[in-house]
Amino acid sequence: MSLFPPDRALLFPQFETYRLRPLDPAQAAPSYALPSPATQSRAGHDVALSFNEVRSRIAWDHVATAGRRGIYVDGDWAVVVFELDDNLVPRFAQLAQLKRGKAEYPSVLALTTSTWAVTSDALLHILRLSPSLTLDSIQTYDLGSPVLLHAAHADGDIGRLLATRTTRDGEGSRYKARKTAFEMAEVVVDLAADVGKGKGREAIEVRWELRGGDLPVHASWDGGWLVLAGEPFEEITPEEAPDAADVHIDVDPAPVATTAVESVEADAPKPYRWTQDSTSLNLTITFTGERPRISITSTTLTSPLGALELWAEVDPALSTWTFSDAAGSDAGTVVLDLAKADEGTRWPSVFVDDDDVPETLTPELLAAVRDSFQVRTRDAGEPDGAVLAMPALMREEMEFDDDDDDAEAGVGREVVVGFWRRDGASSSSIEWAKQAVTALSLPLEGQSIVVKSGVDGLHFAPPATPATAAWTHTATSPALAFVLSSKRDVRAVRHLAGEAKVVALDAGSLSFGTGNAYVYYPPRDKTEASQGVVPVSGADRGGLLGVGVVSVGSRTAVVALCERELVVLDI
Repeated sequence: MSLFPPDRALLFPQFETYRLRPLDPAQAAPSYALPSPATQSRAGHDVALSFNEVRSRIAWDHVATAGRRGIYVDGDWAVVVFELDDNLVPRFAQLAQLKRGKAEYPSVLALTTSTWAVTSDALLHILRLSPSLTLDSIQTYDLGSPVLLHAAHADGDIGRLLATRTTRDGEGSRYKARKTAFEMAEVVVDLAADVGKGKGREAIEVRWELRGGDLPVHASWDGGWLVLAGEPFEEITPEEAPDAADVHIDVDPAPVATTAVESVEADAPKPYRWTQDSTSLNLTITFTGERPRISITSTTLTSPLGALELWAEVDPALSTWTFSDAAGSDAGTVVLDLAKADEGTRWPSVFVDDDDVPETLTPELLAAVRDSFQVRTRDAGEPDGAVLAMPALMREEMEFDDDDDDAEAGVGREVVVGFWRRDGASSSSIEWAKQAVTALSLPLEGQSIVVKSGVDGLHFAPPATPATAAWTHTATSPALAFVLSSKRDVRAVRHLAGEAKVVALDAGSLSFGTGNAYVYYPPRDKTEASQGVVPVSGADRGGLLGVGVVSVGSRTAVVALCERELVVLDI
């Protein structure tokens, strides 16, 4: 059973192109100076980091949001809160000054709109805010080792935090890195504790229950912890649980060589290859032994694959097949040319029961699709004048490698879906999906995921048991994987689940170029959808550090934290 089955009614097989929706940067993406610069360059060159840690830090989200508020830690380790008024204009206030961490980034999460969790190495701070953006109280907990926070949930007076820590085995040197693992735990705090500002520090004994080889990509609460990770976390047995003295969180003065990336098992060969054009579908199947029987009806195909139902109808009278036998071998191939009954319809798969065999896109087809995305047509009602300057941004977006026959193959991040439910203080259960999936976009709020399917992005909502039961296909962003494949500087891809709107944001930098935000709107008909492009990062604003979503009345806006400015995307 597929964990992410597509709903044919929500697909757009005849989709052709995105049309540019003009966005005025002054209205759609105003920016506001930060009180003091923020940064992601916190670890010195003497800190030994594994490859997976470096990859996680590159994508780390340095801002958290809830309601109309957001919070981040600036370059001097000061906790700064911002709140948007009814016109989406932020005001800032400094809440607290943290002790500078050495081993981990500070992590910030919202428990409620007035209660926030912030870490600096092994210290967890629970901050309570007043309506006037002043600090009501702060309670500090010592977790025993440096941690990162990945998700938070408030259940009445109980706050739950999903945390990870890094452990290293063996002795490292400048030529040999230590083996790195990551342990996961649920940290529970009493949100009703009566504390004052900066009043004492309480130690919490954290029970580290899971261990894995990579950090989570995303996590959220849905009756348990829904975790997306590069590989599964396994339960730690009592015999495997390390003592505190065995957990190495060192700052090594000698540079350490980066760890080698573990080899990945090659994908199993696909049972067939296929391509298509507007009138026909070409299918190549390998077989052994005698030539098999081939039978084609308008809805089914009998071949070495068995008798299978086709995704759409074909014309049997115009469909043909050809056998080819390998010399000196009992292996052969059969090449079928299936004439589409409905010409112009693009098939997402060959058969109704999709077995995850992607279409082999030819260079000619990719070039044609690229050319269609470069067409700029002024829609009725678009203003004259400076609007026509916007396609220059599109030319940068559509950069394409003509030598790459499958450009979208490297888009997204391969993840495994896990669900961790703790039953009381001493027992828990963890389930992981058997197959990995390519995530194109992560949610700005709630629980959802955009999954790569061919060149499309399919939006899915989770069931009650997300690691074992089928997710629900809710919407489609057609050709999303294809358009994202042309981006060379994207730092984050996020979506608003309720609107099926996807935002891809460039990293940008202080020293080189301007980073854009690319907004992909839901399709307006079977063949077209809209796309907007606005500058969001780079140059004087600095690099992108994080993305969040705020709600002000009935309005929803995306906020992008850069090194020197906060950008509010009213899109």
